[in-house]
Order: sequence, then C-alpha cells, then structure tokens
Amino acid sequence: MAFNIMDMVLKQITPENIGAVAGMLGEDKSKVGSAISGAAPAILGGLVSSFSKPEGRQAFEQQLEKADPGLMDNLAGLLGGGGGTSLLDSGASMLGSLFGDNKTNMLASALSSFSGLSSTTCKSLLGLATPMLMGMLRSKSKSENLSSGGLIDMLT
Repeated sequence: MAFNIMDMVLKQITPENIGAVAGMLGEDKSKVGSAISGAAPAILGGLVSSFSKPEGRQAFEQQLEKADPGLMDNLAGLLGGGGGTSLLDSGASMLGSLFGDNKTNMLASALSSFSGLSSTTCKSLLGLATPMLMGMLRSKSKSENLSSGGLIDMLT
C-alpha cells in the first residue's frame, strides 16, 4: 500500500507542535516552522540514500526499534514539561548514528541557510526532528504491520 510520507509528516506538524519546539529552542515560530518543513524531507532523503549500504539499513532498523511511536501524541506536553532536553540528547545520538557527524553538520548548515536560524539552532532542531520523524515511521510500521524491511521498501 503506497502512502505519501510527507502528507503524514505535515499532518503531525501542527501549530501547537511548532510552538512547543520554538519555545524550547527560544526561536521565532515562523522560522522554526520553515526549518521543520525543510528538515523532514532532508532527513528522509538522507535515510533513503543510506539504505543503499547495509550499515545504513542496519542503523535505520536499530533506531526504528528505539523510536517512540506515540511521541507526536504528546510532543507539546513533553517539550513544555522539561522532557525536551532528554529528547534532544537522544535525537542527537539517533541522528549521529544514522548520518554521522559530518553529514549532520552539513545538514544543519543547509537548514540554517534555508530557514534563517543559526546552524547551532538547526542542529538542535534536527535533534528534535529526528526522533519525531522516526516515531512517525514506527507508528506507521506498527499500524500497517510492516517489518523494518517493508518500511524501507515503502520509503524507497
């Protein structure tokens, strides 16, 4: 069954969620909204390109298992309740595992140019966006009863 991953992502990126991320980062909501809209396809593109290597597929499968499929259900509460720092830390680790530090820095720099936010803020935003996206993908795989390989096939 085909699905549009960007439609799924955009439905979850509500004004409330953007506001929660902007509040945690101390940034303007419109810039954060712009950055998130650019981060999602960039992360997805990086994931899909990493699938061409066995270690990329393996890293994705490992991180998918760790992802919280219900994260987006209470993102604003989590970020507002002080859980943002642990989410940011786990997201940075997840991002590093999936892409490595060099690609993460390049992605943050490109996102900075796109959104007008600093590269440091964009790196933090990527640290938040990655577990959000992986949680959405895990939720999709659970609801469709897909293995990680099946999800990879859908994404590619």
